[in-house]
Amino acid sequence: GPLEHLQVAVGVAEGGDRPPPDDSLDAGRLAVLGQANGNADDRVARHRRRGRAECVRWRQDGVQVVVTQHAVHPLVTGQPQREGAADAVFVMGYPFKSPRSKRAGAVSPLAGVRYGLPETVDVYTSLTSADKIILGLPYYGYEWSTETKGLHSLTRPLGATYGYQDSQQVGYALDFGALHGRRWDSAQLVAWTRWRYQACETCPTTWRQLYYDDVESLGLKYDMILERNLGGVGIF
Repeated sequence: GPLEHLQVAVGVAEGGDRPPPDDSLDAGRLAVLGQANGNADDRVARHRRRGRAECVRWRQDGVQVVVTQHAVHPLVTGQPQREGAADAVFVMGYPFKSPRSKRAGAVSPLAGVRYGLPETVDVYTSLTSADKIILGLPYYGYEWSTETKGLHSLTRPLGATYGYQDSQQVGYALDFGALHGRRWDSAQLVAWTRWRYQACETCPTTWRQLYYDDVESLGLKYDMILERNLGGVGIF
């Protein structure tokens, strides 16, 4: 049935939906908007108020409303929270890495970083009850050209010489793991693989690394969702 008592503010970050600073999570920096409008301009403030009012109206009309929020830059505000604006919050538990990340690693780490999935859940459960939170998980992985074959290697510059970062849906990622040898990242608790790579026939040979979720890593994430009594899981 409907989730009756969610308190949530609907908003957008100033400047739009921007990616986080490279590896900001590894450095332990977290941007949580603690004030309703913070330093946002009047246009963004009006957008927030209008979106919140529309959510309340939809719920009054019997529509169940789920608000999507970022794990990296949470937009659920602590002051003031608006009761009745939504039925649930869909928290995107990804991506904790970007194409320009300085080191290869998990798109959705369960451990091994200062701010990952458990810390994301901590933030949102401090703002609303656990059963109002749907945690979205990525059914894809990222691959980079890297300087070495070692775990969490430094990445190569993006460009024609070493190629570009790419994303792989989970089925293709599993195929890559079977082809090149599936490995286990015991720090960030995901699967990964590596292989030798050339971006073009005349380009230098380098290493390529892919980090992805599989049955083992997803099982650990689902266990956390159950242990924390969250409202559900989503798939992207």
